[in-house]
Amino acid sequence: MTSRQLRPWTAAAALAVVIGAGPPIVAQIAMPEPSAMSGILLPSGDLPNGSVSVRLVREALGNNVTDHPVELHVAGDTRIVSTDESGRALFEGIPASLVSVSTTVDGEALGSDTFSVPVQGGVRVMLVAGVGASAGGSAPPAPVPSAPAREGEIVFGGDTRWIVEMSDEAVEVYYLLEAVNNSSTAVAPPAPVAFELPSGAQGAVLLEGTSTQARLVGRQVSLQGPFSPGRTTLNVAYILPYSGATLTIEQPLPAAVEQVAVVAEKRGEMRLSSPQITQEREMNAEAGTFLVGGGPRLAAGGVLSISLSGLPHHSLVPQRVAFALVGVMLAWGLWSLRTGPGGADGDRRRTSLEAKRERLFGDLVTVEADHSAGKLSDGPYAKRRDELVSQLERLYQRLEPAISPMPRGTAGLPG
Repeated sequence: MTSRQLRPWTAAAALAVVIGAGPPIVAQIAMPEPSAMSGILLPSGDLPNGSVSVRLVREALGNNVTDHPVELHVAGDTRIVSTDESGRALFEGIPASLVSVSTTVDGEALGSDTFSVPVQGGVRVMLVAGVGASAGGSAPPAPVPSAPAREGEIVFGGDTRWIVEMSDEAVEVYYLLEAVNNSSTAVAPPAPVAFELPSGAQGAVLLEGTSTQARLVGRQVSLQGPFSPGRTTLNVAYILPYSGATLTIEQPLPAAVEQVAVVAEKRGEMRLSSPQITQEREMNAEAGTFLVGGGPRLAAGGVLSISLSGLPHHSLVPQRVAFALVGVMLAWGLWSLRTGPGGADGDRRRTSLEAKRERLFGDLVTVEADHSAGKLSDGPYAKRRDELVSQLERLYQRLEPAISPMPRGTAGLPG
């Protein structure tokens, strides 16, 4: 996947933290600038198949633009959906084709590039109003070493930070990394500057501002050396679904981090913790509430662990109960069939009814799973589930005569 064009992220706020009783350490933990994310596409496996979710904000994260029409252009047609209370407009059932999204806020035209909607999952897009042409920019060219590179180390420093933004049953994670060569000559690290994104990461993309030395293949991220003096930027984003109240993101690092800086958008009673964070605060801003954490140097080969607790989520109890009921019904059906009489006609009828029952059970399990994953809304889910349960009830009414033992005294059997 090629690098997206995103201008460098800039500091919007700074937090001074004091560690213990020792000397004060000032951690410049920069908040994300929303204009840098405007128009960026993030493939998302947690969205319904063939869907596009557009989030519309004004100038800052959390400043959602609600009840505002957003247009999706597909195959010469235009669909319009208004944003909800979270500033999101969801377009579903989009055929496999090239599409784009657009809207106008206070006379400012906003839009995305043309993109393809995946068959599996969907695409998330953020549009940011109130930033004008300043949201544009171009990726810096890869610096060309002026002299042969020597073996040396690079570190992640400067404005390196990790940002976590909440989404529906998922988090959007941004790595804003700066590989710093503090020497006056080009260096080639003894080991590759490469790492693998956490298991479960979906839709990974390189963002604008990333050096052309960066590579992304699946979940594998790397920076190609040698590195000229100064900073080489690497901005990568991905989506990580979750299903419970807690989530831990663990990221091995190929180079030392001069100072750990983490920013997480807070929802409800959510908390942030990490073995690498020695100071953590809650910060209120116009964009919303953020959990900001900082910590000292992390050695190369270390693992940055970010734990989030108190996450908003849907209970899995209904899904588990539904699966348990399906299992009980399936076990009962199999037991009943095993107790039925023999005979060619009975076997054929039993086989036919059993095959139909298996199909209905499979459909019911799929419906329950899609609803729990958010791929099927409540209305269609309830209608389809009622249909399947009714069909199963009728099927078992037909199965009972076929599998029930014949009464004593029936013709041909001893009385």
